[in-house]
Amino acid sequence: MENKESNNQKYLIAIIALAVGLLLSLGYIFYAQSEHEKELQNITNSSETQITDVKLEKERLNSELLSLQDQYNQLQDESYQKDDLIAQKDGEIANKQEEIRRILSNSNASEEDLRRAQQLVRELKSQIASYKEEIEELRAENGTLRSKNDTLRRVKDSLETGLKQERLENNERKKIIGVASTLKAANFSITGIKTKSSGKEVETSRSNKVSKLRVSFDLDENRVSTSEEKELFIRVTLPNGNIAMFDENRSGVIELQSGEIARYSDKVTVYYTQGTKVPVSFDWEGESFEKGNYKFTVFQNGFKIGEETKTLK
Repeated sequence: MENKESNNQKYLIAIIALAVGLLLSLGYIFYAQSEHEKELQNITNSSETQITDVKLEKERLNSELLSLQDQYNQLQDESYQKDDLIAQKDGEIANKQEEIRRILSNSNASEEDLRRAQQLVRELKSQIASYKEEIEELRAENGTLRSKNDTLRRVKDSLETGLKQERLENNERKKIIGVASTLKAANFSITGIKTKSSGKEVETSRSNKVSKLRVSFDLDENRVSTSEEKELFIRVTLPNGNIAMFDENRSGVIELQSGEIARYSDKVTVYYTQGTKVPVSFDWEGESFEKGNYKFTVFQNGFKIGEETKTLK
């Protein structure tokens, strides 16, 4: 009897153990299935989240690209003076913009593509900032150059004005010195000379006996005129009003300080010593002298410096 009861207890314990094991197994199965479903949901949610993030990142990058493009276009408009370095950067910036647009327009762009676009946008920001700095430097340099040019222009104008004034003053001084250094002919003596067969010379005023006219005068003292050879131009006006020609090779014309042109009959070269009175004498011969007035006019330094008339009977 006792053995029978003992066996029944063992069966009961075994049944209870089996039931507990079955319950635990079912519980684990339910738990595992629940976790699997959660994992599947997380995967689904993660995929949806990634897709949403890609779209947002594309939109953000596109907006940033447009902003950078506006800045770049504005800088290009302002950069009216470029060097080779900036022109090279223009090409690099344009290439980066094109690559970013290509990535963002790709509907199947991967995360790696987006990371590449992000890197390009960062580089683009840095280059545009550098571009702006260089343009500001150029603008500052241009401003400095303009200021220097304005200063140089003012200095140049001032120098030109000064030089022009100096030239005027020099010309005025030259005129004054020219006038002051011009000699004066005085103490004229014009004598008719007859040469006898013996060679002896006698004075005469009768035209039919005159073989030559001897002209003499003094160059007065002048403390401004330098000691040197001076050219004196002699014009002889005949009784009929014509200008006598001593020699074709020695006669000619001169321009006076007044701008007028004066004909002369001959020229005489004398050495003048500064501050002294110098006598001048020459003979005019070889003419068939007629009755009337013979006027001798002397020019020097573009001025008429003396004149005297001799009348032959």
